Amino acid sequence: MCQFYDIFAELKKITAISFLLIFLFANTEMGQLLKLPVLIHHYLEHHDDDAGVSFVDFLHKHYAEQKSHPSANNEHEKLPFKSHDLRFSQITLAYQPLIGFEFKTDKPILAKVNIIYSTAFHPASILSRIWQPPKSC
Repeated sequence: MCQFYDIFAELKKITAISFLLIFLFANTEMGQLLKLPVLIHHYLEHHDDDAGVSFVDFLHKHYAEQKSHPSANNEHEKLPFKSHDLRFSQITLAYQPLIGFEFKTDKPILAKVNIIYSTAFHPASILSRIWQPPKSC
């Protein structure tokens, strides 16, 4: 039974990491990393033409210099971080200040209150009998 929970925990980790990577590749420039094989292939083409070119020289020539060497098949635009794919979400929040308001009444509101009281009269002689000790018959 414990082995099942270990597998389930690992599956949850893999799923969470997968969702994170899908989000990052879809909504950020991290998707440009998927173009790394194109970069390596282009470097190998330059290395075949000139064996003395290092990878750092290749990167400097293609990324640091404003004007790179001409390419017949426009392969430079396919290199990572050379073109920008605008695949991101933008959320704009607008702040609207609260406009104050007040209730205005022409007449004051008067609440009608009914006072309920008893008008029954109890003479003091009846009330004084309550506090008398019991009498024997």
